[in-house]
Amino acid sequence: MRYSLLPVTLVVPIFRSSYVGNISLFREMEEKLQQGDNVILFSNHQTEADPAVIALLLEAKNPHIAENMIYVAGDRIITDPLCKPFSMGRCS
Repeated sequence: MRYSLLPVTLVVPIFRSSYVGNISLFREMEEKLQQGDNVILFSNHQTEADPAVIALLLEAKNPHIAENMIYVAGDRIITDPLCKPFSMGRCS
């Protein structure tokens, strides 16, 4: 059996020019979570890089959310051979 190596790109946002819009909403979510409430965010589309980028952008001001957010995606994200290596660490 032969294997081909694919180049892997490390996803690192440029923090100097990146920001999270409506950061006050994430502060409010973190307060609710600390009170024992649940918070659910819905998205129409998730790319393979989204979990990593979101966690990196939130970890400085909202570490609880960054470390504990659970991502749920369709079966393609773990069955597609190209998507799977990028998704295994962050998807449930």
